[in-house]
Amino acid sequence: MLGVAGGARAGIGKGTVFRHFPTKEDLFAAIISEEIDGLVTVGRQQADQADADAALLQFMSAGVELYANNRALAEALRMVSDVRHPEIQAGQEQLIATAESLARRAQRDGSLRADLNGQDVMLLICGVYYTAAPLLAADPSAWRRYLRLTFDGMCATGTEPLPPALVHNSLLPTIR
Repeated sequence: MLGVAGGARAGIGKGTVFRHFPTKEDLFAAIISEEIDGLVTVGRQQADQADADAALLQFMSAGVELYANNRALAEALRMVSDVRHPEIQAGQEQLIATAESLARRAQRDGSLRADLNGQDVMLLICGVYYTAAPLLAADPSAWRRYLRLTFDGMCATGTEPLPPALVHNSLLPTIR
């Protein structure tokens, strides 16, 4: 998907972009939705993997890597909680459902805490990225350490029950 600046580099004028996307919100939604769809696709592909833990970890890795490789997208996603565009909301619902499906599978295998849900998984993906963000300029793979630490904390063994989950309309955090 081309943004306005990307469109100019490709020889496409602003008028062309804005005729296809009547509002800035529509353009923003198209860009964000494309990235969300890509992550949903990764999750659905992982659903076929035999090892439920490996499938969930790969999905989470893809999510953190998406943010780490596209920091502008990560910043845009921070702001998306204020956007109520139907396309973005539908994508968020699909993303949570995909994460939920992968988590339930690992829970059925007995390896993942029973009190985690899809929204938890998505927020943890964001949390891992934001934890590692200050280190990424020096080491672009620094997020892997924090993902492993987070994933190990999601294990079913030796855990205390979590407080009740807050179900929120927007899956993406607003860390300000």
